[in-house]
Amino acid sequence: MRGVAALALVLGGLWPGAAGAQVPTVNVPGRGQQAQPMPAPSPQLLPGQFLPAVPPPPGSVAPLPGQDAPAAPAAPSAAPVAPVQTEWLALGTAELRGVDKVMARTTALIARVGETVRFGPLSVVVRSCIVRPPDRAPDAAAFVEISEGGRPPLFGRWMVLSQPQLSLVEHATHDIRLAGCKP
Repeated sequence: MRGVAALALVLGGLWPGAAGAQVPTVNVPGRGQQAQPMPAPSPQLLPGQFLPAVPPPPGSVAPLPGQDAPAAPAAPSAAPVAPVQTEWLALGTAELRGVDKVMARTTALIARVGETVRFGPLSVVVRSCIVRPPDRAPDAAAFVEISEGGRPPLFGRWMVLSQPQLSLVEHATHDIRLAGCKP
């Protein structure tokens, strides 16, 4: 029993209900001092479980007995809001950057949609060039096909300006990446 009492004294401030523990109280009008419930322990999350990201809205807590419910806040004025464009905008020209690794030179390539542009041994055809609307974060993307000689295409997919690591064309002597789109 002596060991349990010593443990209770050591943990007194940490463990509610242990010997010497301070129980928080609150003064409730008309009822005097009452013990305040301890906050619930934080839940242990299992893989795939998430806590809600947003706290409950103000006023969702029930009032204490004897208190009137708080008045609902006034609704904000309903100002007209412009709709957000979610579609990308098509433009007619892609700006590409080519790196000649042998000569250590960069070259700006301007390719109109549907036309073939040569860069060293590579043939570059831009099939589409799109940008985000002005009310969104700036970004551009182009569908590009790159081939060498009469062989099948080395590259034939989307290049995204904001993620060049996913769409950089790495050739033995030449690299090509998207620099942007323009009308």
